[in-house]
Amino acid sequence: MIIELFGPPGVGKTTIANELVARLQASGHAAHLVQSFRPAEVDPVRGRRRPGRSLAALRRVARPLREVVGAACHVLAGPHPSTAAAKAMRILPPKSLIWSIRLHQYLLRLARSWDHAAMSSDIVIFDQAFVQAVCSLAVLSGLSDRELLARALVALPAADLLVELGAPLPILEARLVERRLLQGSLERLLEFDVATNLQFVPLVESCAAILAGQKRHLVRLECRDMASLCVSVDAIGRELSTQREQPRVHAETGAV
Repeated sequence: MIIELFGPPGVGKTTIANELVARLQASGHAAHLVQSFRPAEVDPVRGRRRPGRSLAALRRVARPLREVVGAACHVLAGPHPSTAAAKAMRILPPKSLIWSIRLHQYLLRLARSWDHAAMSSDIVIFDQAFVQAVCSLAVLSGLSDRELLARALVALPAADLLVELGAPLPILEARLVERRLLQGSLERLLEFDVATNLQFVPLVESCAAILAGQKRHLVRLECRDMASLCVSVDAIGRELSTQREQPRVHAETGAV
């Protein structure tokens, strides 16, 4: 089973994903996390910066050269029509060649992780994946038309359970400002600024509405603080238990 979290930057996706995995494992479930790691984030649970910040930043800069070159070749030659990542990038093409290369490379790695998760008997949690990628493509392309978003979402693999996380705009902005202050100059080059990150808020809401209209298994939660974080983890756990007791329904056809 694949659980995919999505929401605006700073909402707490990684924190909730970690807590959910820990709780599932403590309950005897085989669960693991596919994590999108941000080295400069403060861990809200423990109140301290996560370790390995400098090393993680260097790793992000020093991606394997062959992947970068390969991704660049795919972008310059035109994305292959058989890949879901290529379809999404054709629908929402980033304006920047550099970001096209980065997003294409990221989507290819994500697709490989997703394939492994789909073949696993474990509960696999992605703190962010394809829905988040569609939001990123929309920001980078400058295209937020609802029809385009729907086409991109349909083109990409569907999770068994989707979890949308939200928070009031002032809370998100404060978290993003704090994150920015903790980043070094190198990390800032690799991340969106605060204003750009806030553009994700309406896009996430649009994607959630589209997914709900497609009858996807979707839970929508708010994460204001630690108390609401715990409530959110409990709600995801309950939804997971309910869904595991039911036969899986294909979102596109409604067939079991």
